[in-house]
Amino acid sequence: MEIERKFLLENDRILKFIYSKKITIYKSKIYQFYTQTTSNSETRYRKKGNLYYLTTKKGSGLSRDEFEVVISKDEFKEAFDKKISSVISKDRYSFDYEGVTYYVDIYKGLLSGLYILEIEFETENSALDFKLSSEISEFVSKEVTQDRRYQNRNIGLYGLPNFDLDLDKTLNLLKKSPNLELNFPSYIDAYHGLRVLLNHFYSKIKFHKNEYENTKNPENLHQLRVNLRKTRSLLKSSKDLYDEKILSQILQTLKDVAKSTNQRRDFDVFIEYLEGIEGSKDVVKSLKFVSNNQSLKANFDDENFIDLESLLADKDGFYSTKCIYLKPYISRVIRKEIVKIEKDLLRLSAEVENEKFHNTRVELKRLRYLLEGFGAMFEITAINELFKKLKFMQELFGKLQDRDVWCDIIDMYDKGELGDFLRNQKSEISVEMFEIRGEILSYRAKFLKSTKKVSRVLKAYY
Repeated sequence: MEIERKFLLENDRILKFIYSKKITIYKSKIYQFYTQTTSNSETRYRKKGNLYYLTTKKGSGLSRDEFEVVISKDEFKEAFDKKISSVISKDRYSFDYEGVTYYVDIYKGLLSGLYILEIEFETENSALDFKLSSEISEFVSKEVTQDRRYQNRNIGLYGLPNFDLDLDKTLNLLKKSPNLELNFPSYIDAYHGLRVLLNHFYSKIKFHKNEYENTKNPENLHQLRVNLRKTRSLLKSSKDLYDEKILSQILQTLKDVAKSTNQRRDFDVFIEYLEGIEGSKDVVKSLKFVSNNQSLKANFDDENFIDLESLLADKDGFYSTKCIYLKPYISRVIRKEIVKIEKDLLRLSAEVENEKFHNTRVELKRLRYLLEGFGAMFEITAINELFKKLKFMQELFGKLQDRDVWCDIIDMYDKGELGDFLRNQKSEISVEMFEIRGEILSYRAKFLKSTKKVSRVLKAYY
C-alpha cells in the first residue's frame, strides 16, 4: 500500500534550507516511463541509480495499492519499446526533518521547472493528521495530492500541469514566422489550441492565393489547396467544439472554394505527367491554354471568409460549445479516425470500384493532417512509425486518384487529331491504376499492424 501526500514547490530553495541545517541529503537519479494506464491502474518501469524496477499501482488519491519488483536491464530495455508515455527524468532528494522523511523531486528536460515535495505514511489516519511545519510550508505553493494532473503517470502522458500559453503572442509570432513548427501543450483548451492551428493554415491560404494569382506557379496552387483541405478537414474532425450554424457556413465556403480549384489543379498535374511522354507537345499546349484561362479571384473575395475569420479571432470562446483539455480531446479524435480507416481498408478488394478507394484516401489525408498538427504532442515511437507508413499509403492512393481523373480529362478531349494519342495514354494509365490498387491491397496488412499499436497507445490518454 502506498500512502502519500504531495505538495507543489515554487523552486528548489527548500534544499538550501535543509543544507543550512546541516542535515544529510541523499540524491538519486530517476528515469521512468509507463507501458499501461487506465483510470484506476498503471504499470511503470523505473531506473533508479543502477537498479531497475517494475511497479504496478491501483487506486488514486491519498492511498493506492502498490506492487514492485526488481528486474534486469534487458527487461527494462524491452519494455521501453512498449512505452505509451514520455520518459520522465528527475533528481530525487530525500532527507529527515523533525522526524519526518521528505522527498523532493526536481524534474528535468521538458518538465524543467516542476518541483514536487512528497511525504509517505504508514496509515491513512497519520497522513490525514499530518501538518507541514511552518518552516517547510514557506516553500510550498499548494497541496496537489488529489490533483490528478500531478500524478507521475499523468505528467508522463500530458507534461507540465501548469503550462500557461499566451495565445495572442503565439498568433502574432505565427504571422511573422509562418513556417514555425507547432508543438502544443496538453493542458490548453482544445477550442483555442485548434484555433491556433486554423489561423496557421489560413495565413498560408492567403499567401499562396496571392502568389498564384501573380505567378501562376502550380506549386502555389497545390499549397493553397492543401491548406484549404487541412482547414476543412480539421474543422470536420473537431466539429463538436464549434457552434453548429457558423461551422456549417464555413465548411460550405471552404468546399466551394476548393471545388473552384479542382479542375485547374487536375489539368496542371496531368500536364506535368504528359510532358515526360514523347509526342505529347500538341496535347500539352492545348491543355495549358485551357488551364491558364481559369481564374480563382471570384471565389476568394474577402466577404466569403467573414465567418471563418470571426471564428479564428474568437479569443473569448463565443463559438465554443465545450471546455476540454487539448491532449485527451485530440487523442480521441485521432483514434476515432484510425478506427474508421481500419474499417474502410478492410472493405477494399480487387473487385470494388475506384470510388471506394478514393473515399478511403480522404480519411487517410484527414489522419495525416491530424498527425502533422498534433503528432509532436506524443513522444511515441509507434506514432512516428505509423506516420511514415501513412505517407507511403497516401501517396499510393493519390496516384490512383490522379490517374482516375486523367482518364476523365481524356474522355473530354479525345476528339480530332489528338484522339489516338490520348486514347493510347488512357490504356496505359488504366494498367497503372490496376497495379496501384494491387500495391495498396498488398501493403494494407503492414499498415493496419501500425494502426493497432497506435490505437492502443492513444486509448490511454482519455
